[in-house]
Amino acid sequence: MRDRAANQSSVPDLSEHHPAHGLDVVYSCSRITPEIIIGNFACSTDGDFVKALGAKSIISLAPSAHPTKEILTTLTAHSRANLEDGPGNDRDTFLRVVNDLAEMVKYSPPVLVCCHAGRSRSPAVVAAYLMLRHGYTPEMAFSIIQEQRELHVASDLYRLVASLEGTQLSRK
Repeated sequence: MRDRAANQSSVPDLSEHHPAHGLDVVYSCSRITPEIIIGNFACSTDGDFVKALGAKSIISLAPSAHPTKEILTTLTAHSRANLEDGPGNDRDTFLRVVNDLAEMVKYSPPVLVCCHAGRSRSPAVVAAYLMLRHGYTPEMAFSIIQEQRELHVASDLYRLVASLEGTQLSRK
């Protein structure tokens, strides 16, 4: 079932036994663009699922979403930041992650962007990327994501994304 689901443009939520966590969890992933997939912790911590998605890079934004060492060896790129699902995020750290996403989209797509639930931190990073890369407003960027998955973006993260309007992605 996972192989079939991974090839669809919008990967449906799947509930099955998660080998790394030893319990039944929901695999929640959505392809936002051909190069970007947003997912929850189950998607980034199950090597078979990462492989089925075809992810070449992972950005993990919460401790529960950090891939194992075995998964890291299969990736072209990985970025890690522990973002808060609310207040307390450093603007420079957030912008670094957005720039990491831009680099991965360019050099090693598709990129799986994961936090714990995949409903707040990951969409915020992807929305910021879409806003800075394509000149979208924050509202437009979030609506593109919301067409593919349910969002529950913390208001502080939304304000952080909006504060980046007019900022340039770094050119490495």
